[in-house]
Amino acid sequence: MEVSCLVWARALLELAYSFINEQFEGPAIAPWQIPQFRFVKSALAVEQQSAGKNGAVFLLEELIHEKEQGPFRKYLNNVSPSPLPFASSADRERAAFLAFTQHVQYWKTKKLVFVSDYQGGNSILTDPQISSASELGVIFAEGNVPSIHSNFEKQHHCNNFCKWFGLPTDYNSESWSTVSANRDPEAAAELYGQPSQ
Repeated sequence: MEVSCLVWARALLELAYSFINEQFEGPAIAPWQIPQFRFVKSALAVEQQSAGKNGAVFLLEELIHEKEQGPFRKYLNNVSPSPLPFASSADRERAAFLAFTQHVQYWKTKKLVFVSDYQGGNSILTDPQISSASELGVIFAEGNVPSIHSNFEKQHHCNNFCKWFGLPTDYNSESWSTVSANRDPEAAAELYGQPSQ
């Protein structure tokens, strides 16, 4: 299940970055640096079989070096879409960005799935969980806590990333899943004190 979560998490994070890249095809400049995250590289190692016995299978993951990535930290857990509190402004911004990616994933998958349990270093993440709608059944690891998914709309608080990119928030609208982001450069400039483009 952990491999499945890593594969899905990579794809869902890429979905969020694809959305961001689409927004910058025109003359848009974000008022801050977009954090660049990725999940650890991983592989399966299979022990050689002996005398008709199946070999053990191991999941190998890239080591997250503290010297390069800073201390291990959990940005969002698997029971709430609210970022955990941090003293560091850089960590608060990373956590806010990851909460924004959850909003993008929830929207782009039509409320079906998003990554939870974002944790790791400054830019490399590991051990994600995938929060999924109950109608999908049990397809992910035991860390898929149903309440985080069912309460996303109540517990997610849009942050500067969500607002600047104009993510839709009318979750109950029938057209919510088909609406486009509505980024307003003038409103963003007023909100963040940046010149509009």
